[in-house]
Amino acid sequence: MVLGEKMWEEKGKVIGMSVKSVGPEGVRMEETFATEVKGLGRAPSGRNIGTMDIIEVPGGFFSGTGQGIFTTQDGDSVVWKCYSLGKSEAGRARA
Repeated sequence: MVLGEKMWEEKGKVIGMSVKSVGPEGVRMEETFATEVKGLGRAPSGRNIGTMDIIEVPGGFFSGTGQGIFTTQDGDSVVWKCYSLGKSEAGRARA
């Protein structure tokens, strides 16, 4: 495997989204998603599900934390956590 080599292609959809709170710190939202993951090369294929907690402040900047589980086609599972920062532009997130 080479540094910078693409390992996966992932397609899916948001299956739930809710606004948890609105205040001076911004809008806190929760997003749940499910994706199908295609492994490239030696990377495994499988299914990924997770939830992100996101806070968006005026100007479109956001930060978030997430967690989920990736299950391979062979039945092995890996749990994950992530942290993200980014900015929404014209309805699209850039992280």
